[in-house]
Amino acid sequence: MFTSKSLLFDLVAGESLKELSIDGELFLYGWTPARDGATGTIVCLHGVASNASRWEEFMKPVRYEIDGIF
Repeated sequence: MFTSKSLLFDLVAGESLKELSIDGELFLYGWTPARDGATGTIVCLHGVASNASRWEEFMKPVRYEIDGIF
């Protein structure tokens, strides 16, 4: 178990570090709030055994803007 309160990747602009403790286990995650007027929610979960930098590389070019829903 990690004892350090840090992510293995850099947060992007507008993103903040959040933490959640469940049954003594600490979960860290990056949080980006929705824009004003946005509806709906997208939750992206990244497997703990996966490479965080690969996930970040995947997410950078992706835009979730479909007919103004998000």
